[in-house]
Amino acid sequence: MDQTPFNVPEAFRAVRAALPDMVVIVARWDDEQSQNITIQDFIRDEKPFIPVFTDEAAFKTQIKGSGFEDQGVAINTDMFFSIMRGGERLIVNPGGETPVSIMLPER
Repeated sequence: MDQTPFNVPEAFRAVRAALPDMVVIVARWDDEQSQNITIQDFIRDEKPFIPVFTDEAAFKTQIKGSGFEDQGVAINTDMFFSIMRGGERLIVNPGGETPVSIMLPER
């Protein structure tokens, strides 16, 4: 039986295993009590992607000067994957030395 409090789709499990338990994304909550989150996507090579940072330090270094410095949200990776629809392209540490592009499979 799955012991995580969030339902990570089976199709995402291999990708999930490649990331730490917590990641940082560019996002904002509607308010402090909200359960609604808006995740910012970006365009690279004419294709949308969601940047995912492996920790707070990577976020701060790679996002510097972008105007999104105050929109980093640390999120449980299982929770993040539970709200993804499938088909999204993630770029892990997009401003780092070795960014990794991951295409989430369709659910």
